[in-house]
Amino acid sequence: MELYQKIQVVQFIVIIITCCFGIFLLWNKKSPERKFILIFCLIDIPVMAFTIYQYYIKIYFSSFWLSTVIFSWCEIFFLSYYISEIISKRKTIIIPIIICLTCPIISSILLKNIHEIPLLVSNIYITYYVFLYFQWVFTKQSNCKLINTSHFWIILGLLLCYSTTIPIWISELVIWSWGNWDLHIKVDLNLLIIFTILNMIMYILFIRSFFLVKSNSN
Repeated sequence: MELYQKIQVVQFIVIIITCCFGIFLLWNKKSPERKFILIFCLIDIPVMAFTIYQYYIKIYFSSFWLSTVIFSWCEIFFLSYYISEIISKRKTIIIPIIICLTCPIISSILLKNIHEIPLLVSNIYITYYVFLYFQWVFTKQSNCKLINTSHFWIILGLLLCYSTTIPIWISELVIWSWGNWDLHIKVDLNLLIIFTILNMIMYILFIRSFFLVKSNSN
């Protein structure tokens, strides 16, 4: 088993642990974290299981790329709706639906695959909502200790995993579309390792948020 495969297995374990903590800590807690983030984490379990299997046998199933596109839809809806509820922003369903439906088509026409543009656009879309969150924090009248709020740790995780990795997804798009297999092995898999590590950090921050939801509701 190669390094990136081992790291993906560790990531899968972190996701499962996060879901277990989420179910235990958010049980009977009416919070945006349970409504959006926990469900998002639970959806990631079968997706990551399929991802590990696909990378382990090194055969790229078309159904795998379809699953990544569907998961990017989950990112767009669950994560943006979570932030919208935190900052009390009215959310329209039309824009995310248009993004979800058009991006795979555009990607298929321009790049001959359905997943590259949706993955990049989902990161950009979530980053936009992260920006709205910090704008809300800086402009709100009442003072609050961010480190004691559950939503701060969620947003910090999203910032690390989605916002800072936009250049990674752009590089991956270029390598996948116009590079060769040797370049993919040398560069793209290393970028995957970086993203996987940041993704694990995000889930660990989710656990921190779940503990705060539990303690703040007591």
